[in-house]
Amino acid sequence: MTAIFTAVNAAITAATSAAVQAAAGHSSTRASLAPRADFPLLAAQPGLHYLDSAATSQKPQSVLDAITGFYSTANANPHRGAYALSAAATDAYHDARHTIA
Repeated sequence: MTAIFTAVNAAITAATSAAVQAAAGHSSTRASLAPRADFPLLAAQPGLHYLDSAATSQKPQSVLDAITGFYSTANANPHRGAYALSAAATDAYHDARHTIA
């Protein structure tokens, strides 16, 4: 089973690298889409080839920090309450949507 995952990962990496290189106009043989160092689980396990992104995806440290910050300081349901913490959560929700859009 591991050999299959390794082969699939190698094929995906090669195809992705070729596509990225072609789009960027580069001719090197390997390209990285995102630095593994940004993802704590992947950085801690260099040999890990995570292919189950249909079920969940690994998150970069900046996302983990933002989630922890929210849960530590402002955890409340947006659009649900008439109290200050809920209003702050609603504002943060709308600010995030505005930033992404």
